[in-house]
Amino acid sequence: MQVRSDEHADLVFMVNTANDGATGAANDPNNVYTANENVQNFLQMVQTAVNDHKPVGIGDIVFGNGADNSLMYGLYQRRLLDKLNAYSGWNTPTNSTGYALAMGMGAIYTDRVNILKMLEVRYLDDWLYQANVRQYVANRLDSILSDGEYNELDGKKFRAEQMATAELRRLIKLYGLDKFEGQSYVADAAIEFPWNRMYEAAIVFPEK
Repeated sequence: MQVRSDEHADLVFMVNTANDGATGAANDPNNVYTANENVQNFLQMVQTAVNDHKPVGIGDIVFGNGADNSLMYGLYQRRLLDKLNAYSGWNTPTNSTGYALAMGMGAIYTDRVNILKMLEVRYLDDWLYQANVRQYVANRLDSILSDGEYNELDGKKFRAEQMATAELRRLIKLYGLDKFEGQSYVADAAIEFPWNRMYEAAIVFPEK
């Protein structure tokens, strides 16, 4: 149920949108880490809500099929990544907002460690892979001496998975995503391409 005030809300749900209302591609060069005024204001709203001990969920729809790097880097700088209750920036704007809203409502019924476990999947997939690792590997596919391409990896698949996993783990360490409470296993996450293309990836965690 939508309420007029956040005073008694179970979730303060915020949607990160582009100034011009257009949705770009997450692997586009325009997906930079420098926050514009719109993102800076958004970050401040998130900061205020978190400081007021309100449960916050974010639907990130500036880019399709991946996160807004400037938003995520801003959340990292403000140490807010592990303070959220929900986040999604995958696929279409409708899927992203719907997923984040459902995650935020589901977070009511679990503890902090499990909320972080849900967030980690989105951070590794939507942010690290879709908005960064994907293009990193795509730019290096020609160096893999085998048949295959971006949409049909074929002989390049195994080596592409290795490259993607190495870069993913580097970014996990860089942003300390394995340091969140109960999330040390994230350091050993791997990327696989079960659909034989780079547009989609499976984030695989080690068995405990």
